[in-house]
Amino acid sequence: MKFRYRKSMLFLQIGLVLLYAAALILFFYSDDKGFRWIIKMTVTVLVFFTAFFSSYIGEYLNRYVEFHDNYVKFNSYRIAGKVRHINVKYEDILSLEATVIPIIGIYKISVKAKNVPWLIPVTWCISHHKEMYSHLCRYAQKNNPDVFIDERILKRLGKQGLV
Repeated sequence: MKFRYRKSMLFLQIGLVLLYAAALILFFYSDDKGFRWIIKMTVTVLVFFTAFFSSYIGEYLNRYVEFHDNYVKFNSYRIAGKVRHINVKYEDILSLEATVIPIIGIYKISVKAKNVPWLIPVTWCISHHKEMYSHLCRYAQKNNPDVFIDERILKRLGKQGLV
């Protein structure tokens, strides 16, 4: 099973950054600079953000979590400043810790594995994230009975009938 990064989240992020840039331009605008200054700043900011997002958009479009028989693959995750593709065996998962936001629910699950020195953040920007969280908990618990799963994850997924 493959769970991909939502393209709608990518467009939402781009839109929010552009709105932020527009707000900054209008905030720093004063009448003595004129309308040509607004056009010049708008073009400059749009070129800057186009260059910025063109360098990172491939990373987000290629991000997914894929479940196999013996391992789970975290593809295109930025950890410690580099884009990494990480394969983690289910029995190597040590803990699943949650970050819960009351309105959203489970915002992020941090996966700690035996052979990986970083926490792997899996956010709600992945499509069908609740099913993916339940698969991750189920396979980790089945292959490693000593795994620590945050009780908030089990409680939230239990309310929805996924665990």
